Order: sequence, then structure tokens, then C-alpha cells
Amino acid sequence: MNTTSKRKWFHNSSGKFWIELALFGAFALWMLGTALVGTVKQYSEMPYWDVWDSALGFYLRFSEGDWSSLWAQHNEHRIVIAKLLFWLDLKVFGGVGVSLLSWTYL
Repeated sequence: MNTTSKRKWFHNSSGKFWIELALFGAFALWMLGTALVGTVKQYSEMPYWDVWDSALGFYLRFSEGDWSSLWAQHNEHRIVIAKLLFWLDLKVFGGVGVSLLSWTYL
């Protein structure tokens, strides 16, 4: 197989590839834009539902030196990374949740 045949899909003379790529890019931007608009419109600093115990309760226990709370189950799951991000949000960013929303888009 020579180099020309390997790149054949890239050099489509009809331009169909570029049209599909543009449509896919437009759709991806639309999805990202609507997600960002929804996040901004629905944002609240107030902890929601079970975040009171899961994040705030964990923060208090972990700040007192209870490392086992990091591995404690939450709804039958061990959410170590999420708990660390909650702790970081409360300790460093004041617990307003903006850092958590930023992590969502990374």
C-alpha cells in the first residue's frame, strides 16, 4: 500500500469529507454552547440534596483528620476523586461550586 492510497480518504474531491467535518464541528459547538448556557442559568451556590452530607459532612470529617472518610461508601460507591474535589472546592475556593463546574468541562 503506497502513501497515496493511505491518504485517499483525506483528499476527497467531492468535498463530502469537509462538509461532514464542518457539520460535526457545528454540532459539537452547539452542544458545548447549550451546556454552558444551562450551567450558567441553573448555577446556585446552595448545596443541592445529598451534597449536604456527602460533601459538607465529608469535609468536616476529613478536616478533623479522619482519612477513612475518604474511602467511605456513598450510595454504594467509593468516590475518592470526587470527594477530594469537593474538599478542594470548600477549602481553597470557598465552596461556591465554580471549580466543580469547571472540572466538569475538562
